[in-house]
Order: sequence, then structure tokens, then C-alpha cells
Amino acid sequence: AVAKFGTEHEFVTRIATFTTREPLTKYRVRYKITGGPQAILLPSRTQEQVAISDLSGLAKVRIAQLAPASGVNTVSVEIIRPPDPTTPTGSGVSIVTGETSVEWLAPSVKLGHFGPASAVLEQNVVFTTSAKNDGRIESQWVEFKLPVPDGMEFVSSNPPGEPRGGVLEFPFPTLPVGQTH
Repeated sequence: AVAKFGTEHEFVTRIATFTTREPLTKYRVRYKITGGPQAILLPSRTQEQVAISDLSGLAKVRIAQLAPASGVNTVSVEIIRPPDPTTPTGSGVSIVTGETSVEWLAPSVKLGHFGPASAVLEQNVVFTTSAKNDGRIESQWVEFKLPVPDGMEFVSSNPPGEPRGGVLEFPFPTLPVGQTH
């Protein structure tokens, strides 16, 4: 699965008979986070959780990151058949195991700031600052805050701006994937 960083993702396991595809209830599904960025399973808020298949044969669990970041969480999935109801002390039987994953997507904004290393007195000097989104989802907000170096005087900018307290500020809206401000 693919999900936006900082959100939740729901894993759903459907359990049904092989031949008729009828849903199977009361099967336990054990989900366990086995790798990736720090995350928890909900609602238990732990690394491992057991869900019980409902009348539709569905066993669900949600995963959430502890801190929004890009990366891939791997999750092992084990399906456990319920004990035989005629045997009071019976235990469940593991019938299959597998693995799934969720890739958390985040913007990856790269900053560029270019200008000459030195300048001639009383001549204009041009600096170019850019932000490019190399991620796989759009960035919701980019803001440049550029200090005007000591000994220099601000002349103009594109887009237009005026320094406040010796700092130029340029807010930009959404930065789409692969685009540059």
C-alpha cells in the first residue's frame, strides 16, 4: 500500500473458504510490524495486534507513524484458525503467514541558493534561490527566509519583496511533484 506520511493506513485481511468464497468468522489475524520507521498498530498502540474476522470474513487493523516520515513499514500477517468447538481445551492453528507493507510518501524539498563568492563594490550582485520537490507527493507550503548579508543593500527581487528586519520572506503555496519555485 501507499499512504501519505502522517496519516493512518488500514490493513484488511479477507478470510473465506477456498471453494465457495464464503466468509469465515472468528479467525484470528495477527499483525506485527517487522521493519521501517517508528509506527504502531491501532487501537492497541503496540507493535503487534490480533484482529478477529467478522461476519464478512474481514479482520482489520490500522497502522500509524509515531513521527511523520517517508519510508516503508513491513508487517507480518498470520492467520490462525479458531480451536475446534468440540474440544474445550483446543488451541488455534496457524494456517498461513505472509507479509505486507505500506510505503509512506512525503515531499522532498531541496533548496538551492547560488551567487558569486565575491563582488565588486557598487555593482549589483544576483543571487538565485530555488526549492524543488523531488518527492512523490506535493508539498503544501514552502517559505523562503533570506537574510540580506551585512554590508549589502537590497535592490529588487522576483517575486517582489521588501526586507523586514534584514530578512526577505517569500511564501509559496503548494509545490507539486517535480516542480520548482
